Amino acid sequence: MPRIDLRAFKSFEIPIPEMSSQLGFEDFVTQVDKLRFDDFVVLSAFPKHSFTKDYLKKIRRKLL
Repeated sequence: MPRIDLRAFKSFEIPIPEMSSQLGFEDFVTQVDKLRFDDFVVLSAFPKHSFTKDYLKKIRRKLL
């Protein structure tokens, strides 16, 4: 099993983004989740295979 030297492990630095960057990423992920949910709601109201992905993209662009 591979091992790492304790000194090398302790000297390893993990970069942590600034809080503003972390919060910005959180906002981005929330928006993506909302878009996915909106697509699900729209698609669940229609029979399967009623829309193509390209058509949904066009609709989304018009709504945003």
